[in-house]
Amino acid sequence: MGEASTEGALERWVEARRRLRRAWDPSRDRGPWIVAGRPSAWSAALEAVRAEGDRVIGFVDLLWQHRRPLFRRRPVWPGRWPFPSPVRWLFAGTPRKRFFDGAPPPLARCRWQVPLAGWRQRGRRDPAYLEAHADGLRAVFARLADDASRATYASLIRGRLEGDAGYFAVAPHREYDHPVVRAAPGEVVIDAGAYDGDSARRFAWRMRGLGTVVALEPDPVIFQRLQRRRIPGLRPVRAGAWSHREVLSFAAAGSSGRIVDGGEVRVDVDAIDAIVEARRLRRVDLIKLDVEGAEARALDGAARTLARHRPKLQVSIYHRPRDLFELPRRLMETLDGYDWYVAHHGPWHTETDLYGMPRERRSGAGRARWRG
Repeated sequence: MGEASTEGALERWVEARRRLRRAWDPSRDRGPWIVAGRPSAWSAALEAVRAEGDRVIGFVDLLWQHRRPLFRRRPVWPGRWPFPSPVRWLFAGTPRKRFFDGAPPPLARCRWQVPLAGWRQRGRRDPAYLEAHADGLRAVFARLADDASRATYASLIRGRLEGDAGYFAVAPHREYDHPVVRAAPGEVVIDAGAYDGDSARRFAWRMRGLGTVVALEPDPVIFQRLQRRRIPGLRPVRAGAWSHREVLSFAAAGSSGRIVDGGEVRVDVDAIDAIVEARRLRRVDLIKLDVEGAEARALDGAARTLARHRPKLQVSIYHRPRDLFELPRRLMETLDGYDWYVAHHGPWHTETDLYGMPRERRSGAGRARWRG
């Protein structure tokens, strides 16, 4: 796709997302409504809808916490009920990732009771920065493999231009479980940034317990929790993914702990290449990188593994503003024969991932080359 056609396609996808903006506009959206979200906010949502002359036909308890079959004389359905698209969904209360990680289509297209303009954007609205790097954004957009990825990528750009998370297109599948790029039984997965094992558990479930998850976590306190997890095939490694072996400063912050200057904890970091060799891994089928901004350094330390094993890739591209285009562009320009996808897994700017699938793993074709 040439530069001009790429730019035109990107503009069309942005305009499509503009029409699908999810901020609640009662004058435009007429009922009936189903209310999801937090039960503590259902009453306020019900009254807001009634005040606009619309009606709520029921509530969906996404976390199965509401014990009664009725709320305000309306039915409560547990879980993620597959209502037809003509029924509109309103999310009540402050959103959290757990509601939108693998959201069914009606919830992914929901309207928000809480305005999301500027909410939890942490300064991500920066039109000048995005415009300065428009060429990089267009280059990534042109290399994405399907319409869903292109629509998602355009929605991310639009959301950051406007500072409005309501634009973001939420994936229908769970994070690290892309329908094309996912773990399979018998595989070896390197989970860099494993935290306490939440992602390792997903990989083990997808592999039906028939595989190995080498889980890297540098935080000494979190690592103890990881060691105690009873996950089939789990092989914990107390180290962070980096370009080489070193001891660095670390700021412990739960699931958001990261390598920083002057951090209160000293942690070991190492290259994925060295860990693969030390563990004598004969195969590496999938690498997941969610290392709080250290993804580029981790890729530096994984060059031999990428060249030799050609793994599937799941890489976070949201920790730094430039990650949205620099990390995908780097991988796209250095790895031949991969198909690339982008998916977004939350109600704000976090949890955006690049998924890469080597074509020979899908078609049995010969291995392509790593141009590193």
